[in-house]
Amino acid sequence: MEYKKKLAALALVFVLVNLAMNQVLGIQWQWYIWAMHPFFWLVSLLIHGYLTSPALTPQRFVNSFMASTGIKLAACAAAIGVLVYFNKPQARSIVIWFMLLYFGFSTFETIVLSKLARKK
Repeated sequence: MEYKKKLAALALVFVLVNLAMNQVLGIQWQWYIWAMHPFFWLVSLLIHGYLTSPALTPQRFVNSFMASTGIKLAACAAAIGVLVYFNKPQARSIVIWFMLLYFGFSTFETIVLSKLARKK
């Protein structure tokens, strides 16, 4: 449960940054920018659930972590490709915000999972 709270706090920080950009810079994001937040939250939650499942042995953890990272990268590349294809005028802002979310959530996942691996 602790992970879900920390993940929700991270997502809230990104939402607040997004809102601040709307207010301070006057940037009006489209719906797909806001849809990125639950997308990354859900992907992070699923990956964490899989990597911390009791069925996953410590011997398979590294392979599973690398596989889940590769799948996440491919899914994100496909998602960003679709978003950019249908929204060419805003491609730069889509890519920048998507990559910020990707790196933020990936860093968070890595830190949490490395702390968990050290405990075991």
